[in-house]
Parts: sequence; structure tokens; C-alpha cells
Amino acid sequence: MLGLLAAIAAVFFLAWFVTRAVAINGSFNGKGKHFTVLEKFPVAKDSYIMLIKSFGKLLLVGVTSGGMTVLREFDEDSIDLESFVPEKQSFSSIFKTTLESTLPDGKIKDAINRFSKNKKGGGDDE
Repeated sequence: MLGLLAAIAAVFFLAWFVTRAVAINGSFNGKGKHFTVLEKFPVAKDSYIMLIKSFGKLLLVGVTSGGMTVLREFDEDSIDLESFVPEKQSFSSIFKTTLESTLPDGKIKDAINRFSKNKKGGGDDE
């Protein structure tokens, strides 16, 4: 019985060790010998837009479960990636923008707006 427990412990240790060695080696960090994934943006459940740097080119690639498509190709020198600063937005502004673009005007939108105002101002109705 003790030998069986030792064997199971050895299997778990080897699984942990191999996973750790692969992660440290760089197989899962988006970097390879000739390309680097600079950014990955989820669009839907199984689709992404990726910015890949390879051989002096920047590739904007659409990735789905069915395959990959190059959407646009740029020369690395033509774009200064350091000058692009992502715009920081609060969750509430993103949420309100999404509401305005997806929900029709009506009771649902009004109720959500009242709820968000009550949360911010402490709610005079309570």
C-alpha cells in the first residue's frame, strides 16, 4: 500500500515538474525563436485578434477555431508601438457605453441608470 502511494506521489511530482519546466522554457509565453505575440484581444468565445511581430513585420491576425487570417501587415519601422498608450476607462463608463449601444431606450435602461446613480450617490430613495 505504501508503494502505491509513493508511485502516485511520484506521478504527481513529475507532472508538476514537467509543467513547470515547459512554462519556464517559454513554450507558453507567446515568444518563439522568430516571432512574438505582442497582444491578444478576445473578440468572441473562440476568436481573437492578435498582433504578432515576425521578421521585421507586424501582422494583425484574426484567429478562430477554423483557422487564422492575416488582416493587415505593417512594417515594424512604420509604427512606433511605444507611442501607443492604451486609454484607461472605468468599468462604469464602459458599461454605460455598452448599454447605450445595445439596449433600446426603455424601462430596462432607465432602471439600470437609476441603480447606478443610487450606488454612486448613496441613494436618496432609501
